[in-house]
Amino acid sequence: MNLKKKIIKICISCIGGILIFDFINSLKKQKDFDVEIVGIDKDMDAHGKVLCDKFINVCDPKDESKYIRELIKILKKNQIDIFFPLSDKECEVVSKNIDYLKNAVKKTNFWVGKSKPNDILINKEKFLNFCRLNKFLTEKYFIVRNYQEFRKFSLKEKNKKLILKTLVGSGSKGVYLINKKLKKNINILKGRNCYETNIHFHKKTFNGKEKFVLMPYFKGDFFDVDCIASKGKLLDFSIRKRNNKNQFLFYSTGHITVKNNKIKKTIKDFILRAEIDGPCDFDVILKNKKVIIMEASARLSGSVGICSKAGINFPAQAVRKVMKLNYRPMKLKKDVTFRTFLTSDIISKKNSDIFMEYYIPYFEKQLQY
Repeated sequence: MNLKKKIIKICISCIGGILIFDFINSLKKQKDFDVEIVGIDKDMDAHGKVLCDKFINVCDPKDESKYIRELIKILKKNQIDIFFPLSDKECEVVSKNIDYLKNAVKKTNFWVGKSKPNDILINKEKFLNFCRLNKFLTEKYFIVRNYQEFRKFSLKEKNKKLILKTLVGSGSKGVYLINKKLKKNINILKGRNCYETNIHFHKKTFNGKEKFVLMPYFKGDFFDVDCIASKGKLLDFSIRKRNNKNQFLFYSTGHITVKNNKIKKTIKDFILRAEIDGPCDFDVILKNKKVIIMEASARLSGSVGICSKAGINFPAQAVRKVMKLNYRPMKLKKDVTFRTFLTSDIISKKNSDIFMEYYIPYFEKQLQY
């Protein structure tokens, strides 16, 4: 006898994201539930809207009050069960207004990571302070508020190269590679305000309102760690080693699943101490055989959908947890390599008349840096 599967109404943001197909595909054709997907994006021409049952254009979440009003209207009108905010800014806005949102839209579950103390997953300064107080290793860092502080700490550091980034940025937006010996600035990523610069370039960077973090530049293996947690207990977990040739790219051009007990133990302990509930994502490096946590976020990584091919379907598991369906932790297969077809290789010389922007708009010639 065929039992009718429960239909879960889901709203997903950032439908214009490069790797959105994998995320949406992970939610479809599940044995225990069906989905209706409402996609939202600030870009009216977001390419991922063709994958959704319905698409709605929304304002930029930087306009917080207007975004909240529009989001509530969408969630109510479409009777949404789960909202997946897939950008750091949207997670920040939702987290800051979570009580108001829950009161306004009682039916909707908001899939953002919660922690104690609050906001360590959405505020870099609070995250770094939490790591310091709880003895989790991070790179040496300085919080800088003006050019004088920035110059002082930059000259003091022995490292030839440093990273300067805002405390509220996401991905590679507003990230600078500081090269003390550089004479001419280099644009690393077009359209992302991401440059290799010298110290003097930043005389006008500081406006007195934003804080920045300054830390050493690390060139080595980076790992994306995605987790689903429940009240401080780790449920599902994956580690993917990045294969990016350009470490500043805000999406992954390739990765390989790995198992590393040191990384797992560190993240498991972090989740326990921070009492994290829901999704979380960590950027991790291994330096001198020690685990260093670089960043954390209150969502799953944008490329998490590909883990479905390696044994853990994070989006579907999120639905099961939130909707109280039969949740069983999944196992990740190690040594599975992924490379997106959009960025599988650099166009060869014999095909030099084919421009990379046909494949990745605005990011041609930037697969390597």
